[in-house]
Amino acid sequence: MTGFLIIGILGLAAVLWVLLDRREKRYAERGQPRLSALRLMAAAAGLLAVLLSAGCSVVFLMATRGDAEHYVNLPGVLILTGPPFVVGLIASWLAMRRKSG
Repeated sequence: MTGFLIIGILGLAAVLWVLLDRREKRYAERGQPRLSALRLMAAAAGLLAVLLSAGCSVVFLMATRGDAEHYVNLPGVLILTGPPFVVGLIASWLAMRRKSG
């Protein structure tokens, strides 16, 4: 079971990298400079962190229904999943920035 989870996460990261690479090819066709592969990998990792933390928050919030509502609440979910979400957003934003001149 863990193997499928790891393969799924790696597959999702590969899909994100391919989508970002396709975006950079469009930039290159317009004559703009491309970002390096390392920056694309960092952006894909940041976006992966955003997707996983958002998915975990949805799973946690679904647990607020039923018997677990005394143990799981919105502030707790935001404390657990908020920092990885923000760090992923900042990492992907910094990796995708282009120089303005």
